[in-house]
Amino acid sequence: MNVTNARNDLNLAYLNLAQLLDLDSTSGFQIYIPDTIKPDLITPIVSAEDAYQEGLKFLPHIKAGEYQLKSFEKNLAIQKGRRSPQIYMGFNWSTYYSSANLDNSGAEIPYNTQFSNAIVGWLSVGVNIPILNYWSVNTAISNARVQLDDASYQLDQTKQQLLKEIQQAYNDAILQKINTMRH
Repeated sequence: MNVTNARNDLNLAYLNLAQLLDLDSTSGFQIYIPDTIKPDLITPIVSAEDAYQEGLKFLPHIKAGEYQLKSFEKNLAIQKGRRSPQIYMGFNWSTYYSSANLDNSGAEIPYNTQFSNAIVGWLSVGVNIPILNYWSVNTAISNARVQLDDASYQLDQTKQQLLKEIQQAYNDAILQKINTMRH
């Protein structure tokens, strides 16, 4: 039974590797296993803390979490800014032309004449004071805080998972080195 399970595991590992390499099938697929493996017992293993600090600098899922956290911090600042009054200004300038515009003799008024005679412009300035939307702004601020806290928690979880994986890999490497030295 153990031999059958080991063969099944080996076949599944070949299949997974072939799929990772985007191969159509595992037929004719072999892995070269060297006769002797000479481990490097002289080079020291990088400490788990050094590997973790290096991973925090460069790993994409850590950077993605950090940028998402910054994004939610900006969103919270934007939502808080909605409490402030807004000053706005608008300007519009327009003209029109119509072939239906005729002069007293019934002739069509030329484009240039219509353009200069039909200029319309306006300027508006105003202040928007958020009084009635105060509760919706508070709700948006609360939601932004929850999103920020959630992003912070997710980043912490990702960092903790990375540390755990690095510590396990470091421990495995140390045990492997010790076992290799014994033999």
